[in-house]
Amino acid sequence: MEAYAKDAVDAARANYNVELDYSPESIKIVEEVLGKVYPSVRRSWLHRLFRIGLGETDVDTICKMFGGYIGEVVRRKRGGAWQIIQNPVGDENVIALVNGDDKIFPPSKVFKRLMNGEEDNVWFYFQVVTDALTPVG
Repeated sequence: MEAYAKDAVDAARANYNVELDYSPESIKIVEEVLGKVYPSVRRSWLHRLFRIGLGETDVDTICKMFGGYIGEVVRRKRGGAWQIIQNPVGDENVIALVNGDDKIFPPSKVFKRLMNGEEDNVWFYFQVVTDALTPVG
């Protein structure tokens, strides 16, 4: 996930002319970038029918990149390790940042942001999860 986070830094610089520096404040920039990506994501059967917007592979990569970036900012602030675990609300495996009993799912949150729009704001998510996680030390 660290490599995906670096890809997010590179993509943000190349495509949106913004710098991501792994600071908590940089998550606001990630939210802005995802706001710009949101209209390109295929959200309806009509979009899929006419192949408008980003494909599933593109969306998956974006989720890993920016979810990885958000998670890396959290990990640097609060600790933890990336793991693939069984989804607590489904049968598939998901990528999680795990720190003791705490588990967060930043790539899944980015997916929700891309599907639902601003109601799944990643800046708000970041603030909530960093406040709720057990401090390092």
